[in-house]
Amino acid sequence: MIIKNKINPLFITFALLFILTLPFHPYPFCYLIKAVPAALASIGCFLIIKNRTDSLLMGIGFLFCMAGDIFLDLNRELFFVQGLGSFLAGHVFFSILFIRKFSYSFTNAIKAGFVLLYIIILAFILIPHLGSLFIPVVAYMCVIGIMGISAAFLKNASPYIFIGASLFVFSDSIIALTKFLFPFQASHYFIMFFYFSAIFFIQFGALKEYGDSSQKID
Repeated sequence: MIIKNKINPLFITFALLFILTLPFHPYPFCYLIKAVPAALASIGCFLIIKNRTDSLLMGIGFLFCMAGDIFLDLNRELFFVQGLGSFLAGHVFFSILFIRKFSYSFTNAIKAGFVLLYIIILAFILIPHLGSLFIPVVAYMCVIGIMGISAAFLKNASPYIFIGASLFVFSDSIIALTKFLFPFQASHYFIMFFYFSAIFFIQFGALKEYGDSSQKID
């Protein structure tokens, strides 16, 4: 499949633009720049993925990620729960798609086991420090764990999807650790790099695996 001419270059351009302008953050409409990569991923899924159900599940999932980007960039403290809820909804849509294409193998089970172990360790570290956010954060960890595990069991899937799902889990774990335990000044650079990489690999793999190779977007 030919990955379409403009989606990936635009994705990379806006992702780099947001990361490189972090020293000047916040600035007018920065949340829109941050949201463009997820929006482009959504558009690609809607237009290119052949199966309508797959297209809707993946495209809507990315739309919720876009909403989460906007909430967290407008005010991370004020809209933290709303942002968390948006990403949680996105992971639910991704998980439904992945579970529909479930395929057991020993290799897939090993990959899923690593994701599960990572989530369990993260939970043990975070839970004593969550306070009033215990329920939303634990719910989010459960959902993103399901997303990562279901991505590990994808049938005949491009490895890029599992790489992206794993990077999503890792990116979100950095957010949680810096918010509740170890805040450090450069954390946003790491978070955004891994987050944009996660979105890119998931959409790249999905379009490669499930896309219509005859369709072109100029």
